[in-house]
Amino acid sequence: RSGSAWMEYRPEFERNSHDRIALVADLRRALDEDALELYYQPKVALADGQLVGVEALVRWNHPERGFVPPDQFVPLAERTGLISDLTRFVLRTAAATAEHWYLQGYLLPIAVNLSALDLLDGSLADHVGQLLTRYAVPAHLLSFEITETSFVSDLDRSLASMERLCELGCTLAVDDFGTGYSSLTYLRRMPVSEVKIDRSFVADLLHDQSAEVIVRATTDLGHHLGLEVVAEGVEDDDVARRLRELGCDFAQGYGIARPMSRIALDAWLESDDARPVRRPRPSRQNRRDAAPEASGADAGAGAPGAPGAPGAPNVVQFPGRPNRRTA
Repeated sequence: RSGSAWMEYRPEFERNSHDRIALVADLRRALDEDALELYYQPKVALADGQLVGVEALVRWNHPERGFVPPDQFVPLAERTGLISDLTRFVLRTAAATAEHWYLQGYLLPIAVNLSALDLLDGSLADHVGQLLTRYAVPAHLLSFEITETSFVSDLDRSLASMERLCELGCTLAVDDFGTGYSSLTYLRRMPVSEVKIDRSFVADLLHDQSAEVIVRATTDLGHHLGLEVVAEGVEDDDVARRLRELGCDFAQGYGIARPMSRIALDAWLESDDARPVRRPRPSRQNRRDAAPEASGADAGAGAPGAPGAPGAPNVVQFPGRPNRRTA
């Protein structure tokens, strides 16, 4: 009982509590054993479909439970003090992947999601700097996505963390724009270079006039502030075409490509569909010599797949590109 309110006890409450405790223990073990995995969802230019980056999405295939959705274990990590270990796993894996692609000659930025607790971690920027030195990749190949709600609890400390990441040479994006506080004061103060329009507005773009007004206004606002604009949750060609007409810069979603493992994305990079930005393949020693100057001192579950690969929607077409629709 709390005040004048009553809560009825039910046996499933206790079962759920035991289940969460067991899941926390399993998550801690998975982090210790590197049993989690990163999948990567491509982000492409709406103008021509060129691959311009990927978003890192953590996946957990539990040995007994099977696939555990991120929206189950990530909040659990935040509540139980494991979020720092989880974030460091993601950062370490993303940096290693960036090095792998950089050695292959690809300039493919990887975006990592940060939580409110991550931004309040005073050692975050130092850790990122150490990873950039260890893996010897340019800082701009590691970027960070921050939701509007993740920095309002302590704005000054959050902004300080963002500034330190930018000083390293990393870039920042506001994720799920339009679903949080959407304060223009926050947006003006944040050292971001990109705004990502939430999928809820993109999904209703063709059927809800107010959704189109929001997408158009966000795109115009972003451009007037000197920011690039990304649409999330692009599912079909009609939506992509309308986004292109509205001036949106980039898109990601199942209509482009589902999240995929590094191995699957490696195969896609060699295909004619991706057309990522390339550079001459450097030697490791040359990369280490150039790294300090180059660095500035650098959800949804889905099966592996990419356009043209089994299991991928392969529905979005781009101007000047061959028709890639599958039967």
